[in-house]
Amino acid sequence: MNDSFSKHVYGGQMVAVFKPIGKKHGVDGLSMVFDRMKSKGYYGPDTPDEFKLRDKYPFSYYLYLLEGYHEIYDESNFERVLKESARTVGIIGFFAKWLTKPDLAVAKAGEYWPQFFDFGRLEGVITGDNKALVKGYDVSDSPLFCRSITYYFEGVFQTWNVNFITVEHTLCACEGHDHCEWKLEWG
Repeated sequence: MNDSFSKHVYGGQMVAVFKPIGKKHGVDGLSMVFDRMKSKGYYGPDTPDEFKLRDKYPFSYYLYLLEGYHEIYDESNFERVLKESARTVGIIGFFAKWLTKPDLAVAKAGEYWPQFFDFGRLEGVITGDNKALVKGYDVSDSPLFCRSITYYFEGVFQTWNVNFITVEHTLCACEGHDHCEWKLEWG
């Protein structure tokens, strides 16, 4: 697993995740998160509006933002906002609308991952009618990041107005497995 200082997140992902959180929870919450990060010695943009879409940001910075928001807002708010960002303004949500159906998005997951992160890789495999498996190799060493990806998958699938979506994080590199794995079912 790469060190989180050598991994990077592209600005488009930063905007897709953190701008909706800021809009929903206001400037006070944002200020607390950014101040918390600075007190720990991490510097970067002071607001999500300052993220540049094509710039790279350290993965450690992304993790500290996730941790900060998670500390300020309870798990259910954190989950709701990540799902909403994926569905409405997230870049993956945009591709989901363009791809028109879940099967195609799962098959293309590996192609889209490098547009958001400069580490790891995803493999999406259709395993049956309305069922898929997404495997992530070298994608995380943070349980919170894994949860955020789970919520993000759920939000993306809501783009297609499916009646239900179940996303289960069945294997996790943070728990000693050689990769992360998400089982998806929808209908």
